[in-house]
Amino acid sequence: MSALFQRLGRALPERHAPGKSSFATEAKALRDWIAHLPLANPNATAKLLVTALHEMNQLQLDPAQRMAAMEALRGPIAHVVASLDRMVNADVFPLPPAKQQLGQQISEFDRELALGYTALVHDVCAPVGAVPFLRGKLVTFALVRAVQHCGALLYRAYLLYQQPPDGVWQMLHDLFQFGVAVRLDEKRIEDPLRGDAQVSVRDSYTQSLLFALSNPYRFTQRENAEIYTLTRALAGYCELRPGRAPEGAIAVQVDKDAGPGYLPEEREVPRHDVWAFQISGLTRFLERELATVPADAEVVDLKPAGTAALRVDLNLIEKLTQTWTGTAARGQARLPAGHRLDCVIGLHSAHYVLCDNMDFDAFLRSIRGVAISLREGDRVAAWTASAESARIIRSDVRVLDQSLSGYRLQWEKTEGLRVKVGELMALAPPAEDGESQDWMICAIRWLRLLPAGAMETGVSLLSRRALPVGLRTFDANHVPRAPMRGLLLESLSGDGARTILAPHLFERSASEIEVMHPADPFAATPEPLVEVLQQPRVAERGIAYVQIAIEEPCAEEPGDDDAALAAAANDVGDGVAMRTGSDN
Repeated sequence: MSALFQRLGRALPERHAPGKSSFATEAKALRDWIAHLPLANPNATAKLLVTALHEMNQLQLDPAQRMAAMEALRGPIAHVVASLDRMVNADVFPLPPAKQQLGQQISEFDRELALGYTALVHDVCAPVGAVPFLRGKLVTFALVRAVQHCGALLYRAYLLYQQPPDGVWQMLHDLFQFGVAVRLDEKRIEDPLRGDAQVSVRDSYTQSLLFALSNPYRFTQRENAEIYTLTRALAGYCELRPGRAPEGAIAVQVDKDAGPGYLPEEREVPRHDVWAFQISGLTRFLERELATVPADAEVVDLKPAGTAALRVDLNLIEKLTQTWTGTAARGQARLPAGHRLDCVIGLHSAHYVLCDNMDFDAFLRSIRGVAISLREGDRVAAWTASAESARIIRSDVRVLDQSLSGYRLQWEKTEGLRVKVGELMALAPPAEDGESQDWMICAIRWLRLLPAGAMETGVSLLSRRALPVGLRTFDANHVPRAPMRGLLLESLSGDGARTILAPHLFERSASEIEVMHPADPFAATPEPLVEVLQQPRVAERGIAYVQIAIEEPCAEEPGDDDAALAAAANDVGDGVAMRTGSDN
């Protein structure tokens, strides 16, 4: 206990007695200061609040006075953080410098709050780490708040795909162990920022472990925010115990500044000298909930005990379950690498390099012999719709390791990059000027920003060979809509199956799709080809694209009533084959 308590104290800044120029923490003066905060200006308010917390943490204050001041500031801080959050959330990384600064400012709030509440615990329980008589409630409040804000500090790092700040996991472990040692870890208090919900040290600590176990680097910002809320409700189904535990438990090494492990290969089996994190109760709960879900359902309503029902995307909960239980482990061994590849990001850029740096208008003319009018909004995906980002940015990446199904890549420089989880990427070995390149199509599965400004990503290989295509659907009156880019992928297994990747804005309910193929010297019909797919199967694939499954079409004569095909034929130039296909 003594060593643990001393470690908590060493994490605190040096403190001095308040002076005349110190931040006023008396109740009346603090209320007046808060009332005059410029809340309409979140940036200015944030600077004032962070400075106030920083100054308070360097003062020697009476524990009750510190507690009252910290609780009074939490409300305005939450208001400002909500405003700053809306400015930072982007899903596209690396963030611009201005947004990076805002993200750091939000993290500073949680850092200073965690230090302030830890100082309160230390001061009340000094000098030997024992809770004085009638001070248990105060210590419980401070412990819960400190654990909450340490967990929030980790969450903020994961939300920005950063590594956890040094020392935060260790402080979280120490606060939990201290709570257990003084038997306050299961005592609950109300949190006004969560609608007076009851929360304990163990609840908040367990949520942090479960969220880290989700491997947040694999998810988008929106998904991570949803997972954070979800893990808060589901943490009660997990169990923490010292020492060994039944099969399936995960070791929590409380003497290391690290979490339980993001990947199955990073996790360890509990020994007698560590804590065991057991999620078998959670998996049983999820199995019961999912057993009643209809086969064609896309969402599930989870009903955790003691909380309101949560509506969650079924794909998300299935992906989380695989990650928590370790059943999403990689299927192939990773091999060390070190070579470099050329890279472009996004379906738009991949289409451009696959058709030898031809813009979409010229690409369509090369197939049809006539131009098809494009609206400006159809040219580039919405999240890249700016004059600067519309340029195709080629970057150079280093392959850290690889397997048959993907690569782990690193950018040493991230200037000009805009990357997000779920986005498409094209990779090719470097080539001399003027030489054609063989581009592979991949999907970004996770991101991690490194302290030195570099960025790592894991990508899964979708196809070793792809062709650029044009896609066009038809409205209810069989009038063709504006064409869109697409990528026709060859199967990795070599079984002849084909799929098309289309932008996320693609019409899911389309009953017919016109596919415009360029000339392919390796195809049975080398000239340009236009085919119409009937009743295609369209599946969601992340936030950046959809997948259209197609079968090898059968040649057939077009019917007189096929208005869509007739409309397509009206602007077909000489030398273009027409074909229809059915997916039924």
